[in-house]
Amino acid sequence: MVSLSVLNKFAVFTCGANVQDITIPEAPVDVMGNCTMKVNMIDNGEPGVNDMIGITVFDKKRRYVLLKRWEFNETQMQLLAGATLQFMVH
Repeated sequence: MVSLSVLNKFAVFTCGANVQDITIPEAPVDVMGNCTMKVNMIDNGEPGVNDMIGITVFDKKRRYVLLKRWEFNETQMQLLAGATLQFMVH
């Protein structure tokens, strides 16, 4: 883990990542290593049906490798399907 910040219902998690092609799950292929993954999350309370997440992967030169819903020069948040996020700060 590189960083984790939580503020009220928002959280950002950053960590190292490796990218694999899992088209054939029994034979994954390494595509790129030494990447950075950034996960933006929103916990909109229970029951969790409105929780959101956005995932971006950058290479070591900070170029985008993987984006989920890219609009307006940033990764857009998406509703989680069948899951919930909960943030607890102690």
